[in-house]
Amino acid sequence: MGELAGILALGQDNAFGQPLESQMRSTLLAVWLAEAAGLPAQDRDTAYWTAQLRYLGCTAHAHEVAVMFGDDIATRARTVTYDASNPAEVLRDALVHGLPGRRGAARAVAIVSILAGGRKFAQMNFRSGCEAADVLAARLGMAQAVRDALACTFERWNGKGQPNRVQGEQIPLPMRIVYLTQDAEALARLRSHAEAITVIRQRSGHSYDPALVGEFVPVAAELFARLEKLDPWDAALGCEPEPRRVLAGTALDQALEVAADFIDLKSPFTAGHSRQVATLTAAACQRAGLPDAEVARARRAGRVHDLGRTAVPNSLWDKPGGLTRAELDRVQLHPLLTEQMLRRASALADLTPVAGCHHEKADGSGYCKGLTSERSAPQPGSWAQPTATRR
Repeated sequence: MGELAGILALGQDNAFGQPLESQMRSTLLAVWLAEAAGLPAQDRDTAYWTAQLRYLGCTAHAHEVAVMFGDDIATRARTVTYDASNPAEVLRDALVHGLPGRRGAARAVAIVSILAGGRKFAQMNFRSGCEAADVLAARLGMAQAVRDALACTFERWNGKGQPNRVQGEQIPLPMRIVYLTQDAEALARLRSHAEAITVIRQRSGHSYDPALVGEFVPVAAELFARLEKLDPWDAALGCEPEPRRVLAGTALDQALEVAADFIDLKSPFTAGHSRQVATLTAAACQRAGLPDAEVARARRAGRVHDLGRTAVPNSLWDKPGGLTRAELDRVQLHPLLTEQMLRRASALADLTPVAGCHHEKADGSGYCKGLTSERSAPQPGSWAQPTATRR
């Protein structure tokens, strides 16, 4: 389960335009802060899973974010360091970046529209993200405490979050920890350790629980230094709460279906896609007389083959026309990203070569390796030229 949650965390990193393992780094900070504060093991363990899965529902509103702001990934990337507890900062971002395709008078009308319906739009999107996260977390068998924390993913200490304006200690303590440590990780990485500490102090009582800020600030420099000396993937897996759940057989299949739905929620045009790919692939393998183990492997690879899609913005996936060469180049990276993510998990290693080659073609014209049915090395000029396709 730790490895699967880690894979999902990598998918969330991609969705926010952050380097892989950013969310795992913040998970470590969350666990360490809980320990430094002397919190019970239950709170520490809940903070672990909450940090790994905080944006599990982020794909559920990617399409709507793209409609409003264009590139949904660039939009989310802007949010990792700004103060979401400050309505003026949130509104400024919406006014500057909202509806980028509008110009002139149409832009003015669009701005009025944002002012009139922006809050309702935000509530709808954040609510859908929380609801999707709750459904997926329940299917993963997460404890009710984790689900309660995820329901407050976008709330803030001062009550100016979304969608329900939950405030103060009504927000579960593990989520209050995760707010602070995810922001701290991003601020320290994108700015500096010193500035991260300064900003955390400034936002105390607004975004963050003042008591947690009081626990974090004295040890922050030590925690940041500790973070730079380890491998986030290995360290985060080492912190996985006991007893550790081993997924096998039907349990593994059900968990990989959660990953499939996490992926496919990204676009209204891909609902159920990965499930259907898994079904068709397994049926084809059965007709070919392959052993049951290979049929199961193919089915599982079908469920996770599109993990890399979360790194490509919906402005490309949902584009109504053909793609430019540069856009197609970006789309063609997603099988490679799928492979990079899957190969980190030893339990999923046998799925990697299958899932990573899902856009290869028998004649070598596929991507991104240009393999043929004989698995020969790609030849110069053998890759497909850009066409009006996104598949």
